[in-house]
Amino acid sequence: MKTIDTKSWSDFLSKIQRIEEQIKSTGVNVQKLLFRGQADSRWTLKTTLERQLGAPYSIMRYYHYIYPIKPTIESHTAERWSIPEGHEIIKSQRDFVNWHSELSRGSFPAIEYPAYLRHHGFPSPFPDWTQSKYVAAFFAFSEAIYQTDSKNFVSIYVLLENNVVTSNDKIPCVYRLGPKSRFHRRHFS
Repeated sequence: MKTIDTKSWSDFLSKIQRIEEQIKSTGVNVQKLLFRGQADSRWTLKTTLERQLGAPYSIMRYYHYIYPIKPTIESHTAERWSIPEGHEIIKSQRDFVNWHSELSRGSFPAIEYPAYLRHHGFPSPFPDWTQSKYVAAFFAFSEAIYQTDSKNFVSIYVLLENNVVTSNDKIPCVYRLGPKSRFHRRHFS
């Protein structure tokens, strides 16, 4: 990871433009850039669930946690989700090549349900990334106004999609989920 400090909004935009130009010069589509804004530069790249629990939490463990509460969530909303049972997800995950292939195509079992939960404030093992530097900046600065530490800075991470892939389950992978999935319309605005 490389840190690039900026002094102003226009400095930030010009440095992002330089990154985009570097990527274009390699023949890669700049739409493959993903951004994540965080209100505190001291935070590491963790999911909301990891921040709540203080430790990594596997997606499989998360599914075992959210599966039993699904009927209650459905009873309190007008939503319905079709979710494979945990053992079906485990079985598909054991075939890493197929699992990786599905994730690379933006397909994940029943992603709409955990995305709904995440959208409504439920901690999630899925970090939010966006294709928009402006959306990332919004999230970075909207929470930063509540920070009282004058030495605090925001962070906006830039990631080249598909640049982080591994077959080692101890190293995180980054996959874009969607647009084949159904999410709240604000995710597409």
